[in-house]
Amino acid sequence: MRFEPPRQHPDRVVVAPEVSQPTRDPDQRFRVVGTGRPLPLRLGQIGLQPRAHIVGDRRAEQRLTEQRDALRLRRVGGEDTGAQQRGEGHRRQRAGGRSDGSGVSHDRIVPRYARGHKRGRPDRSPLACRAAGHLICAWMQIWRESAQKTVALRTGRGTVKHSRTGSDHEEPPVMNRLRSVLHLTIVLALAHCLGLGAALAEDGPVRFDGHSVVRVHLQTEDDLRFMLGVSDDPWAERLGVGVLDFRVAPDRMDDLRASGLEFEVLIEDVQTLIDDERERLNTRHLRAWFDDYRTNAEVSDYVDTLVNDFPHIATRHHVGTSIQGREIYAIRITGSGDDSGRRALLYTGGQHAREWVSISTSMYIADRFVRDYGADSRTTDLLDATIVYIIPVVNPDGYEFTWTTQRLWRKNRRNNPGSSFFGVDLNRNWGYEWGGQGSSGATWSDIYRGAAPFSEPETAAVRDFTLARDNIAAHVDIHSYSQLVLSPWGYTQTDVAPDACHLDGLAQEMADEIFSVHQKPYFAGPAGASLYVASGIGPDWFYGERNIYAWTFELRDTGQFGFILPATEILPTGEETLAAVLHLGESVAYADRVRFEGPDGPGESVAPSVNAPVSFDARAILGATLDDSTVTLHARVDGGAYVGATMLETSPGVFAGTLPAGACGQVIEYFVTAATTMGDTASFPADAPVNVFTLPVLDPDGPCLIPGDANGDGVVDFADLNIVLNQFGLTGAPGELQGDLNGDGAVGFADLNIVLSNFGAGG
Repeated sequence: MRFEPPRQHPDRVVVAPEVSQPTRDPDQRFRVVGTGRPLPLRLGQIGLQPRAHIVGDRRAEQRLTEQRDALRLRRVGGEDTGAQQRGEGHRRQRAGGRSDGSGVSHDRIVPRYARGHKRGRPDRSPLACRAAGHLICAWMQIWRESAQKTVALRTGRGTVKHSRTGSDHEEPPVMNRLRSVLHLTIVLALAHCLGLGAALAEDGPVRFDGHSVVRVHLQTEDDLRFMLGVSDDPWAERLGVGVLDFRVAPDRMDDLRASGLEFEVLIEDVQTLIDDERERLNTRHLRAWFDDYRTNAEVSDYVDTLVNDFPHIATRHHVGTSIQGREIYAIRITGSGDDSGRRALLYTGGQHAREWVSISTSMYIADRFVRDYGADSRTTDLLDATIVYIIPVVNPDGYEFTWTTQRLWRKNRRNNPGSSFFGVDLNRNWGYEWGGQGSSGATWSDIYRGAAPFSEPETAAVRDFTLARDNIAAHVDIHSYSQLVLSPWGYTQTDVAPDACHLDGLAQEMADEIFSVHQKPYFAGPAGASLYVASGIGPDWFYGERNIYAWTFELRDTGQFGFILPATEILPTGEETLAAVLHLGESVAYADRVRFEGPDGPGESVAPSVNAPVSFDARAILGATLDDSTVTLHARVDGGAYVGATMLETSPGVFAGTLPAGACGQVIEYFVTAATTMGDTASFPADAPVNVFTLPVLDPDGPCLIPGDANGDGVVDFADLNIVLNQFGLTGAPGELQGDLNGDGAVGFADLNIVLSNFGAGG
């Protein structure tokens, strides 16, 4: 690329260090000469020593400032730090280095990438950074030959300020022209190299030597802002005030200690865990499949093995293709026989690349289902009633990148247009409430939501796979870490899901099942209200858009190892997760797909000869659609035959009808039924007509007069017969005698006959 010399402009600045003495302090800041205004660029962050001078156009400098401000001052509740793209590792440069006689150490000037170091640095182009470093060196060499005594410059008028002799020095004309050409070149090269992301992949694994993971107690939003300035990598799924985990570079630990924030160190050295993991993976031999983590190729091959070994119950399905061309696939597992009417459950793993145990756990579920079918009655019964789909690796490109280059990478591997940052957070790219709080529009962010809902082929593929299968009733998105079972909603802390009672109840039941295996406690509750808001996540789309019950599992552990969970945890994590999956499957397989609430309207009783109104809430669940025309009210009076009447939808999900009238002392019984468009039927109460709703008919002005009820207690029994017999033959005014049941003024055989013919009534 050829750079045109910028036109001269009086609004040019020179950035000089605040101190003129050589220093290796990474906290040293630049300032604009003549103003003392600091720029948010730390020398340790860009690989320069304070004696280097950056000359640039004010507008280009302002863009750099804004971009670096965005990295240092994160927006609370929204923009994560893009940790895995940039890495952390802002190390102090070594004191020595190659010198060419100019008095400038090249090892101090050339950015770390030009020297091949990749300790926790971003996924950037080494070539671009190397070019930037050499441009700076060349400029420093020429300038030093021209003005040996100059340490800070001011452009536009050819005047040098703050020379070491204290006098002004007139710039040679050639330097004016040369500097104009180099201004833009240096600024643009540095802009690419300073942390604006990844245009090309690393040429080797990124390292995190000396980086710690700390758990910090954040009391205020200022605390959160401070930590987002200290750490480029929160290890929490959602950001907010509370207790959060962060990866912190060694040169920022002093800042954390000086802050006064309460914290504890969970992992002393992240790289030690990664090195141990790599060594184990590089030296492993033929071991049991779940003794260690597996590569993309190994996972795919094992799916083929299960399908080949158990062809009567397992098949492989193409889901889609990742942005780099890798296959996204599912394994379908169901029992023998006709499966056309079976409900399906979908499990997804590996949306976030660094969460390796989610992929291993997904595969463990598949492995146990196919191997236990026919051998374990519980598994056999479940698979004979349901279909299980498992997509073990939703993000194969990101997962591959964690094996080859950046173990802590989170996003997919999109080369974002117009940006040097790679990747979109797939679990912020789903189309329900996309773009809200808890996601970011900045490409450098680890929670970058993408350019549009379902902009990523990975999320679009899983969406289309789901839309093509209207029998999917439940979904679990498997992640790590923190030991959580989270229900919708994730996008809000205040709105309550329509089926919150059922969703939260099942979440707690699954957490209990997990605990029953190895006594690992999991917290259960709605994602947004229990933790922090995250919009555009998978489970919100499944539930909000497709009416599919959905949850997020955050697997082991609680922070001791975090994303670098030892391989010894794979099997116990899989075993306890399988217990939850079995319980969920049984709950979904046999549950009604229509949920009712009510009744509303009739009260505790109804007056004689009144047709009481009654209404119910009815809605389909578990991925079904309600057939409104099938919502029917069934009612009868005093044990007669039930008569059905179609209820009318008076508002969304609310259906109204009218009960038949009855006489005083009679009882009205009723229940409601409905069906889904797929033919699932449901009754309310669930065991109707064995158990039904009842509504007595009572006189609001007093007790009902039951023929033969001489004492008015509502029952015709021996007490009434005794009254008639004791008063038999007596006379008086009509209604004066209790035994005068027909009101003719005498107690006789007619009254006795009324008692005997109604004997037992009202009881």
